[in-house]
Amino acid sequence: MKLLRSSMVGLTVKTLFAGFLMLGLVACPENPDLIPESFVVPPVTGAALGVDISSAAFTITGITAPVPISVIGGKYQINSAAFTSTSGTVSAGQTVKVSIFSSNGFGTTKNASITVGGITAQFSVTTLAADTTPDAFSFAAVTGSALSTVSVSAPITVAGVNTDAPIQVTGGEYSIDSTTDFVSIPGTVKNAQVVRVRASSSNAFNTPVNVVLTIGGVTGVFTITTRPADITPDAFSFAPVPDATPNIFIFSNPVTITGIDSSAKVTISGGLYKIDGGSFTDSDGTITNGQTIQVKGLSSSSFSTATSTTLTIGGVSATFTVTTRAIDTTPNGFSFPNLTNVPIKTETKSASVVLDGFDSAPISIVGGSYSINNGAFTNQSETIQNGDTLTLSILSASIPLTNKDLLLTVGGVGGVQVGWNVKTNNFLPVLPNETLPLAIPDGLGINTTRNFGDPRIITFTVPDTLGLKLEKIKVRVKINHTFRTDLQILIFAPNNFSNQLFDTTATNSADNVDVTFDGDSPSLFVPGCINAGSLCTGPIQPLGAFTNLNILNQDPKGQWRIEVRDAFAQDTGTVEVMELQMIMKF
Repeated sequence: MKLLRSSMVGLTVKTLFAGFLMLGLVACPENPDLIPESFVVPPVTGAALGVDISSAAFTITGITAPVPISVIGGKYQINSAAFTSTSGTVSAGQTVKVSIFSSNGFGTTKNASITVGGITAQFSVTTLAADTTPDAFSFAAVTGSALSTVSVSAPITVAGVNTDAPIQVTGGEYSIDSTTDFVSIPGTVKNAQVVRVRASSSNAFNTPVNVVLTIGGVTGVFTITTRPADITPDAFSFAPVPDATPNIFIFSNPVTITGIDSSAKVTISGGLYKIDGGSFTDSDGTITNGQTIQVKGLSSSSFSTATSTTLTIGGVSATFTVTTRAIDTTPNGFSFPNLTNVPIKTETKSASVVLDGFDSAPISIVGGSYSINNGAFTNQSETIQNGDTLTLSILSASIPLTNKDLLLTVGGVGGVQVGWNVKTNNFLPVLPNETLPLAIPDGLGINTTRNFGDPRIITFTVPDTLGLKLEKIKVRVKINHTFRTDLQILIFAPNNFSNQLFDTTATNSADNVDVTFDGDSPSLFVPGCINAGSLCTGPIQPLGAFTNLNILNQDPKGQWRIEVRDAFAQDTGTVEVMELQMIMKF
């Protein structure tokens, strides 16, 4: 006895069939189960057009005996049997497929109904949608095209559409499966067809032309770009200029520009340029083929120095080099008159000389100093310019009748050398070793009784005069003293011979002594320094002759001294000036 499939536990609901009420009934073993479990046939979408489409297989379950199977709108297959549309039977465990011949229209659904043991399911097949959007495509660009020249793109093959796709072009023409038949009107294209586009390039340099092809909404651009203008001229050059005058404008040779087919940019650095008959300028400009260009540059203000003017046309450069001449450091000849009878140890200046005939030159000196344009004197090397005034200076020799030389060089090694000579006179002044003024010690005499006190001794050192001999001697004396006739003045030579310069027993009231004792003076000691009220000044003969010293015509070097004595105690005095003045000879 078979229990009812529908119960409180494991309830299975089946379709009411043949008037049986299943709820609560008990099936008998001799009654077979002819109602299968429900089944679903999955639909198929995106099916190809007009082809036989089979469903997925499904297995019949839930029956104990064969049951009827039929199909409407299609065919079915049991296990591996052939598909059929004729009704039949199917047993439990067998597999079933359903097939439909798909629609010939895009996006269209066809249905088939299959019934097994009274249970019906539907199998639907929907064709794919129409696809007019191709895969992306592109055209390789053409660059460097000649002007106004037709270029044809490389071909592209249409892919990714399943029906005719619209095609149109702007800016050119297209062809389908042809290398010659180009059109510009819209049309249609199929999958796998080959398409080309073409257009004429621009009539201007370096200019793109775009051909836009659109297929089913997808766009590809074919770009044709003309070549750049040839603005690179043939190489050109400017001849260098040597030995140029400093600090002036120098003109290059003109050159004609060739090898360009459009205006080329012109730039310059370090100078100016002009094109054909134009004006010189340093602003950027342009030049065309066949025009002539010239540059000018300012030469250096320095000698033997190069300056460069660089002209650039369309990226090609040429440099105009100007080199100034070498500096002229050799002046015209010049000289300084030698000087004689110059005091010893005296800074002596030459006559001034204007130098010319050169540019500039180093100047150096040995044995003296020089001044340029009345500037400070120096013995350091400097530079003198053309037209400068030059003055020399030298410290004369410290010995009478002696030459002192300097050597001036203008222009360095190989330049002009000029000597200058200064010769001292025969006069040798000798200053005292003591610092003046010096007080004279008071004498010991009272009233008219003369009694000399200690002498005020003033010493002199006469240097070696290198073989010169004493020809004459003078003594410069200045003493402040009231009653000058109180005084006695003696001179002593190195050989200790002496001579009386000043001595008197007169008692006049005249004051002070300011004389140069000179044996050649026409003024006599008497009455010049004795008579009352007379002026004891200027050159005057000494009281005793200088021959008393027994040193004339001899070498006077050595220690000399002058002694000053005061005879009375009533008056005082000081030695203000004391100097030996020797006239020398060979």
